Amino acid sequence: GYWFTQARSMEHVEAELGFHPGERLLDVGSNTCWASARFSRAGLNVTALDIASTLMQGLRTADWWFGDGVPYFERVLGSMADMPFADESFDTVFCCEVLHHNDRANLDTTLREMHRLLKPGGRLTVVNEPMRFPLRPKLDHAEEVAQFEGNEHVYLMHQYVRAARAAGFTVRLPKLRD
Repeated sequence: GYWFTQARSMEHVEAELGFHPGERLLDVGSNTCWASARFSRAGLNVTALDIASTLMQGLRTADWWFGDGVPYFERVLGSMADMPFADESFDTVFCCEVLHHNDRANLDTTLREMHRLLKPGGRLTVVNEPMRFPLRPKLDHAEEVAQFEGNEHVYLMHQYVRAARAAGFTVRLPKLRD
């Protein structure tokens, strides 16, 4: 289920955004670097950013991808709220299931950082973010993973949209499909 959903999301992202080989992409919260590997195979110039460098849940997992023939991509240990890159360094900033690790104040800071890193005309792409819904608020979100100190938070869609707009982004939501 999980990997099927990730694969479908990536197919949709690639079809909708039409990446071009050589574009610079930052994969924020890259975790096991699975998306970085996929983008690298597609010819993008990828940088993976994560707060963990361990094997299986961090940047060192990329060594497995490289051993499987994936073109090399940079890996940077760092926080998404304070990224060590120059202004206007990337064509795309990609986030998959990572923004919810920010508390409310850091969400705003992180989105401003992402906006700073994008070249003029660049884009932030966010997929598979957990959300809270007005009719099903799930106020105990991520209680089941609290022992892992994952800084789990969840927001309503309008909170993500408002924070992105405040950071300087123009927001385009995907069309819902049957």
